[in-house]
Amino acid sequence: MTAYGKTVTLKFTNEKGREKTENFKSKNGTRFCIEKSGKEECYLGLKTIGNTMAAAGSLNSLSFDFSSFYKILYEESGYMVLVDPLLSSDFIIKIPAQEKGLYTNKSSNDKLRKNVSEYLKCDSFVFENYDFKTLEGLIKVLEDYKNNCSK
Repeated sequence: MTAYGKTVTLKFTNEKGREKTENFKSKNGTRFCIEKSGKEECYLGLKTIGNTMAAAGSLNSLSFDFSSFYKILYEESGYMVLVDPLLSSDFIIKIPAQEKGLYTNKSSNDKLRKNVSEYLKCDSFVFENYDFKTLEGLIKVLEDYKNNCSK
């Protein structure tokens, strides 16, 4: 990945057996998978909210592109937990009803509570019942949201 996670260059063999190189931009929502150590890893180009440092970086580079490529750690029926490939503690959740993903550990608890409330739009969701700092906790957030809040 190049341009600070906004562009990826993939080299692959096409259907005709020819080597090909293509560039993809995260802002287009591109999804790609690679095989690494015998396991498939998938990435998704995604715009996010809740990460003021990334927004500041984009503005400093005169870019208004708030997207990047994120590694998919969990996916079920369009519900995802992703992570920044360069910062393994930077988790993002994504629900099918939202175009953007939400950073879950880049804000104070009060700001995160507000962001989660606005993002999930679910009156029965109790923020204090969940751990937003671990993969397991975020999977529980998505499973409970899917079972109790999604329409």
